[in-house]
Amino acid sequence: MTCEVCGFTYLEDSKEDERDHRQHCKKVEKARRKYGSWLMTYREQEETKRRYNEIIDDDDAEMSVRIRAGWLLLRAYFSGSVRRNDYCLNHISFEAYAGAFLYANPDIFPGAVMKELIKRYPVSRQVKRKRVG
Repeated sequence: MTCEVCGFTYLEDSKEDERDHRQHCKKVEKARRKYGSWLMTYREQEETKRRYNEIIDDDDAEMSVRIRAGWLLLRAYFSGSVRRNDYCLNHISFEAYAGAFLYANPDIFPGAVMKELIKRYPVSRQVKRKRVG
């Protein structure tokens, strides 16, 4: 069974799996309270990347649609970072993550989309200093 709330896959008739699921689900719920209810499961992250990478690269799509695709992709990357850090509640905010991610990956999105996203999510001076130093 796969939990619709946290994305954890487990055997319903296994006490150990059920215990692991409850622990995982609690972490995810706490992270969603802190970072936003839109925090994605792994499956949602992968589906978002598959779907919106096509849109962001479509030169015929309206710029507002491509920018929204970029924003959704940033949310997927942020969700993945929170997940890889075991839903740690000390993770940086989405806004700080987005700025640092864009700075560290300057070619991840097409130029015009990247330019707009950088305006919305500027990198902090602290991140710039770390990269230079």
